[in-house]
Amino acid sequence: MRPHVHLVINLVSSTGEVANVWWDYPKTEKVLRHLEKCYGLTSVPCSWEVAKRSNSKGQVQRLARETAEFLAVDHPRIQQPQPSVRQLLQQAVDEAVIETTSTAELTKAFQSRGVVSNLTSQGIRYELNGIHFAGYQLGESYTLRAIELQLRLQQKRKAQQQQWQQKLNSKSSPPLSSQTSLPQSLITTNRTEPVIPLSSSQLQVKPPPLPKKTPNLLEPDL
Repeated sequence: MRPHVHLVINLVSSTGEVANVWWDYPKTEKVLRHLEKCYGLTSVPCSWEVAKRSNSKGQVQRLARETAEFLAVDHPRIQQPQPSVRQLLQQAVDEAVIETTSTAELTKAFQSRGVVSNLTSQGIRYELNGIHFAGYQLGESYTLRAIELQLRLQQKRKAQQQQWQQKLNSKSSPPLSSQTSLPQSLITTNRTEPVIPLSSSQLQVKPPPLPKKTPNLLEPDL
């Protein structure tokens, strides 16, 4: 077991007033982050800053116990240990978000995996096998704000892929104007023109006529 510290704190002050323990876990985490910084300790993120929350201590112990029973020689456990509902929900949400680009598609993807999602005043809530989890209880990546951001990124990525595909298609095939700009007489066809035979008289080459002799004006008349 790693070194750790136990704190014993009295909730009643010397004046008899009871300390306010409302939302005590988040307050405690803030105090712990402050102590880590003051004493140069290794800092860990707060629970609401973790992208994906792990199983609780009880869930980890249960899974370890059931795994040991399943792998034992006498094999007292027949069925293989199943992941916790938290893990199943996290896996279902991860797969659904990757496949969708809108809230309507996301709802259908949830339903196909047996997950029911509901929007509340505080965010989003998931339900699987009758067990409810708020988005922040699964991790920061499963809150409504993170889901909406992921959908926007998916929409942008899909639009870019469509633009790239259109550019590739336009480069692979020549434009229609280049195919019709040539005149019909220059388009090569497979049709052969008939050969017209020439007569022997047409094949004879006639010499050019001799030039006429012009009289010399300087010669005297005889």
